[in-house]
Amino acid sequence: MRISLRTYLAITFAVIIVLLSTVISVITSREAGDRFQAEIGQSLASIAYQMSDKLDHYMWSRIGEIEIISGLERFRHPDKPDQIKTMLESLKFSFPSFTWIGYMDEKGIVVASTDGLLEGSDLSSRPVYQEAVNGKFIGDVHDANLLADLISSPTDEKLQFVDISVPVKDDEGRLHGVLAAKLSWEWAKEVQETMLESSSSYNDRLDILVVNKADHTVLLGPEMLVGQSLELNSIMKAKEKHGWQIERWPDGDIYVTGYAYSKGYNDYDGLGWTLLVREQAESAFSSASELRWIIIGIGTLSAVLFGLIGWYLAGQIAQPIRAIADAADQLGKGETAFIPLHRGFKDIEILSASLRKMVENLTRTESALGRMEKIALRDSLTELPNRIALDNYLDEWLELNKKTKQSLALLYLDLDGFKGINDTHGHQVGDLLLQQVAKRLTAFLPKGGIAARLGGDEFVVAAPLAEASLLKHCRALGEKLIKELSMPLIIDGVSVRVGCSVGAALLPEHKANPTEVMRLADQALYISKRGGKGRVTIHGDEEDNFPISEIS
Repeated sequence: MRISLRTYLAITFAVIIVLLSTVISVITSREAGDRFQAEIGQSLASIAYQMSDKLDHYMWSRIGEIEIISGLERFRHPDKPDQIKTMLESLKFSFPSFTWIGYMDEKGIVVASTDGLLEGSDLSSRPVYQEAVNGKFIGDVHDANLLADLISSPTDEKLQFVDISVPVKDDEGRLHGVLAAKLSWEWAKEVQETMLESSSSYNDRLDILVVNKADHTVLLGPEMLVGQSLELNSIMKAKEKHGWQIERWPDGDIYVTGYAYSKGYNDYDGLGWTLLVREQAESAFSSASELRWIIIGIGTLSAVLFGLIGWYLAGQIAQPIRAIADAADQLGKGETAFIPLHRGFKDIEILSASLRKMVENLTRTESALGRMEKIALRDSLTELPNRIALDNYLDEWLELNKKTKQSLALLYLDLDGFKGINDTHGHQVGDLLLQQVAKRLTAFLPKGGIAARLGGDEFVVAAPLAEASLLKHCRALGEKLIKELSMPLIIDGVSVRVGCSVGAALLPEHKANPTEVMRLADQALYISKRGGKGRVTIHGDEEDNFPISEIS
């Protein structure tokens, strides 16, 4: 059966448009889905890693406090319990997360304790004494036993503690007693809430879980899971490195799960907790699924529309249509091509212009996906780059530095006095203050640098350095940064001031791995905070740090 040229060309034209629209729609929607999944998974992995880091850092700080106190001369004289008790009460007042602190003599008898709890009790048979006789002891989370009837819980939940105990010995190594403390597990819940608040775009859909090492029991998380043992592939993977995966949980639902492992901090080896951050996959990927169907729908409708146009106009566009078909074939193969715009025939001109518009619309859709990816790399409150963007910047810098051989200063800073402003003026003023700080950091940045917010009131500034006088240049940047942030801020008609402390390390002079350099800068920051705040400490140059007030 013979068919007319008009019919032949119309059918050919329609087929080409269907194939072109289908190929572009499928490729674009697939790319969108993959990008969404990777961005969401990496975001959850980042939250799990940050939660792990905060828990380890907090435990390390509390253990250090107990070790420092245990070295005081007063604890070598258990015959003066009143003086010991006064010191213990002061420590508890300064750090409310210590629910109970007690001092046992060399036989394990509690001779002094906060609020007088358990004084006179024999704890010699308990791990908190037996394990500490030979060295530092850190016990995992457990329910209250002896203190259950002595301390009332502010909620209906069971009291849970982490035990810390250290031996008290003289210079000859003779045991005089054991200093022990019970750290309330409530502090971990506060860290959990802080992490959820900092992830404001997800906090109503995220669950953060802490799982112990021994039997994978959930220590912190959704009420229905606390106390349950989990057997998940993500728990096994977390011991190797932090990351994410999509997996089915015991409730039968599929979740995107970010995971990280508690490996300790400095001389604290950690308790082997696994941090899991989960979000239902259906909820997490809903936007990607909707976008995929929109793209496919647009492509399908466009194909139908242009097929009809081709049917009506095929009799007049036999020759020009070949050029359009050739260009469409190139686009279908992924090659760069432009739909030709034909002049002279009005109908053909409209057709070719419409085809161009369709390709441009699909291109704009891809551009929109790029913008959405950019949003995922920004902190929602301050608009600064987040931890993922910082990691990307450091990876790119390392690649570029293979040619430039430049040095990079990582300035890890923490605001001084921010909590007081939050408590006095409220979280709204605190959020506005963080936004103002972000603007100052952006204005402060040298060319080629980046300022990122890690969460809470912690920021990192990465700045390229001149080839000569690296330490001098780095210190100058830190001092200027402290002065900039110390200037008064007017927020809602209220004048507020914050300071900051800075810890710094150099890449690659101190370490070739950015993560290690960040850790060194964080350690230097702790030295600055411990030294009186308002200071700059550069790794390896700690003794030379001094407050900026002394400089000016």
